[in-house]
Amino acid sequence: MNAPTEKNTALTDLAIYQYSHSDKQTILAEKLLALTNYHREHCLLYARFINAHYPNLAINHINDIPPFAARHFKEYLLASIAEKDIFRTLHSSGTSGQNSQIVLDAQTAQLQSTTLVKILQHWLGKARRPMLIIDTSATLKQPNAMTARAAGIRGFAMFGRDHCYALNEDLSLNTQAVVDFFDKYQQTPVLIFGFTYIVWQYFIDVLKQKNITAQFSHASLFHGGGWKKLQAQAVSNKVFKAQITQQLGQVSIHDYYGMVEQTGTIHIECEHGYLHTPIWADVITRRASDLTIADHGEQGLIQVNSIIAQSYPGHALLTEDLGIIIGEDTCPCGRKGKYFHVHGRVPKAQIRGCSDTLPSTSNNTDININHANTLDSVDNPQWHIKAAEQKANLPVPWHSSLIDEVSLFSTFLLNNRQSKQQPELVALAFWCRKANLEKIKQDYISLSPDNKRHAIGNVFHIAPANVDTVFFYSLLLSVLSGNTNVVRISERSGDICRLLITLLKTFIAKNNSPLFSQMISIVEYNANNLALTKSLSQWSDFRIIWGGDLAIETINKIAPVEQQVCFPTRFSIAVMHLVAADDLNNLAKQFIADFLPFHQQACSSPKALFWLNTNTAIQQQFKNELISQLEQHQQKFTLTEQSERQINLQELLLENDKSIVSNHSHKQIATIEFDTITPVLIANHNGNGLLLMQNISDLSELPFDEKLQTVSTYGICENELLALNNKQCKRVVNLGQALTFNHLWDGINLLEKMTKHS
Repeated sequence: MNAPTEKNTALTDLAIYQYSHSDKQTILAEKLLALTNYHREHCLLYARFINAHYPNLAINHINDIPPFAARHFKEYLLASIAEKDIFRTLHSSGTSGQNSQIVLDAQTAQLQSTTLVKILQHWLGKARRPMLIIDTSATLKQPNAMTARAAGIRGFAMFGRDHCYALNEDLSLNTQAVVDFFDKYQQTPVLIFGFTYIVWQYFIDVLKQKNITAQFSHASLFHGGGWKKLQAQAVSNKVFKAQITQQLGQVSIHDYYGMVEQTGTIHIECEHGYLHTPIWADVITRRASDLTIADHGEQGLIQVNSIIAQSYPGHALLTEDLGIIIGEDTCPCGRKGKYFHVHGRVPKAQIRGCSDTLPSTSNNTDININHANTLDSVDNPQWHIKAAEQKANLPVPWHSSLIDEVSLFSTFLLNNRQSKQQPELVALAFWCRKANLEKIKQDYISLSPDNKRHAIGNVFHIAPANVDTVFFYSLLLSVLSGNTNVVRISERSGDICRLLITLLKTFIAKNNSPLFSQMISIVEYNANNLALTKSLSQWSDFRIIWGGDLAIETINKIAPVEQQVCFPTRFSIAVMHLVAADDLNNLAKQFIADFLPFHQQACSSPKALFWLNTNTAIQQQFKNELISQLEQHQQKFTLTEQSERQINLQELLLENDKSIVSNHSHKQIATIEFDTITPVLIANHNGNGLLLMQNISDLSELPFDEKLQTVSTYGICENELLALNNKQCKRVVNLGQALTFNHLWDGINLLEKMTKHS
């Protein structure tokens, strides 16, 4: 595979769309299986991945080749060639903020060019046509490190002549050049090429605005790349084509599906609107939950196979695109092979970890706050709740009026139809029942038997993006402590958070709640609006930050305060010791209570399960019960979360140099068993239903670390629990209690911090 072979040459000479299923599979199988072996032998990271799935490489069919996530090329340099053999590096368009890097040797680059020519010749013939490129010539300024747009232009330009670039460097329309091209070639077969979103936004839409039209007698437009960041402006294929023909006349319009990770292999739309796979490629759709093969007509994640990817492991790629395979060998256009539709990207996963750094904007310019008049000049906060003016004579900490107010809100939540459907809100409501509040009050009294503690004053809460309700517990503790509060929520806060705020507003209005209306304000603003964070910090006497390490570091740098508590990024685990398979039903329920809420995003959600001296047969029975209950559970992981789970699982396989005992995917959960689980391994775990497992013979084998927050346990004796508490972990709780909030959190007594002694 170091030089072009006779087999490669023979394959590129094959008819592109004339082989039916059995013949095509036979042609592709040998090459794809050989590529799998080759990349395994020459790319360390790919070897880790493939060995985790098939330690003995027992692959009997093309469908058995594990789909390798295309996203990995954004995170890692994946090459099966030596650095000295790199001929060219391709880069993706980087719409997600990161660029893929694809390294090519001369052989692979030549093979890409050859296959692309063969495909386009089928659609365009061999004659070169006058070509209108809907882009700017500046796109081609980096010939040795090309972007996807540059690669597309260069590939299609081989079939053009008298090339005309329709756009200036700033993507404005080069009106004179376009009009001249129209005048010269309206009666000539022409080739038009561009990326979909650029064609629509910077060309067709501008032509319409300027009332510029053409009447081509025979033109072919090829477009690809999708809508990228213009999803909100995306139009249907029907509308897209109708507008183009209205502006340009007789144009045959062909979408194509391809990616920089498989340059040279493109799937072109036929006259019936279906994308077709060429002889060198195959398409599979997989269910996001467990990556099983989807049926024809069933939507799934698109996997693209190609024999062209020889210098890097890109021959069997799992995309983040959704699509369906319509059929095979039966398209009305007469072309053989699979034909399919692409439905678009998987809805983008919100990066809802503790850190909150992504910017966005708000249209709400009402910025007055009676607590901090200095904020009047700060841009665009969105006030969900603004406290009333009256602040005098607030009750002392844990006064009966405060307890009554909070417990009344508890009753409201428990009786509300919407909140009763959300387990997180039900849990919050139970926590703030009067009986529980009275218990917490006793802990507060123990802090101040002389009754000389009072409210600390103004408290600024910075809520996390990943756990929708946790900030509300500390907010209510602060209210009960007699403080005035401003809460900043993240722009990436989830639906539960926003529902909770809506319910709070309803409660305040319906019950004419005087204390809540004076003591609680909730604001949402751009995380990069550091000026507002600084102003609110200066207003406060005490600050609480729920956030990632970087977010906390940034806030402390720009807005240092004398008194605060920070709850940074943590991870949590579970430890179980089972001697019999008794009551597995209840044990699974308890584990799910820790595992499933907040989609495993909370710092106290267990990301790893350690089996302490537990028989493997009992472990399997527990896992079977757990899987059964999860699949029947009302709360489900979304399509996006399922997709993210599969990609994150692969990332852990790539990054891990420890032995992998097993890994399995199910609809609601994926498990990986390692011989050793390290803190770094857990830190790279993104939740979404992924569970790491390890067998241990002693508690000393647990991954104790300063970042370890909660250890939830079952079957561990009291002495062993005491030993755990002396290790680097913040909490040890019974299984099923990991997410139960306590005023003692991360070893910090919030009752003490939110009040002060006279």
